[in-house]
Amino acid sequence: MTLDDILSTVNPLPSFVDYQYYKCLENNTILVNDDITDALIELAVLPLKQMDADKNIEHITIILNTYGGAVYPGMAFIAALEECTTPITIRIMGVAASMGIYIAMAKSPYITVECDQYSVGLIHAGSYYMTGDRNAARDQWKFDEKYEQKLKQYVLSHTNITEKNYKEIERQEYWMDAETMLKYGIVDRIIGVDDKI
Repeated sequence: MTLDDILSTVNPLPSFVDYQYYKCLENNTILVNDDITDALIELAVLPLKQMDADKNIEHITIILNTYGGAVYPGMAFIAALEECTTPITIRIMGVAASMGIYIAMAKSPYITVECDQYSVGLIHAGSYYMTGDRNAARDQWKFDEKYEQKLKQYVLSHTNITEKNYKEIERQEYWMDAETMLKYGIVDRIIGVDDKI
């Protein structure tokens, strides 16, 4: 389905955000420009898998600008990225915070991560919301602690962040500029002002 097909079925015209999202898809680009929610499965994971299955597509671009959000759909996106055999460029444009920085850490022989010189990233402890009785809260807490260890191992295996570094930064709002993200191996390249997107 082309963009014109989509527009012909929409009344009134779609928002500019929706238009840009679908326009990007036509160019094998997935735009992640909002909070990470369950909708990421439809907006990013499924399109990525479809693009990777299309052997006529030679390259996929992910434009990443997010303050983060839900961990589980974010990790599903990471798994999909790391399973791809089509070359992928993840381009941080603006901010990759919280769950967004985990997405930027995705690694495989087919993934390159880049940002511009003014992009920033954020690592911090996650936020949790619990409901139910004390047994449910206790069970959720135990599971969250276990999952935090899984996230820690992900960070240590996907970056140059050491165990010592991690202990120093995990309990704070650790903001990073482009140079720090490069130092920690989160990005492979900083795009200069003379480079083109």
